[in-house]
Amino acid sequence: MLHQAAANPTQYNFDAIAKLEHDAFDRRTSTERLSDRITKLVGNTGFLLGSFDSHLRLESGKPPRDPRTQSV
Repeated sequence: MLHQAAANPTQYNFDAIAKLEHDAFDRRTSTERLSDRITKLVGNTGFLLGSFDSHLRLESGKPPRDPRTQSV
C-alpha cells in the first residue's frame, strides 16, 4: 500500500477519500436516511416552484392550481 502511495499519491488519496465516504454512507442512521429523502423531495425545483405558486394563489384568494387536471 505504501508503494502504491509513493507511485501515485493523488490516486491513493482519491481512493482513500472515496473509501471513507463509502464507509460513512453505510453507517448512516435511519433518521439520516429519512432526512436525505426529505431533502431530495423539498430540494426538487418543481416542488419548490409549485409550492410557491400555490402559496401565491392562496394569498390572492384564487384556488390552488392542480397540474394533473391541466395536463389532459
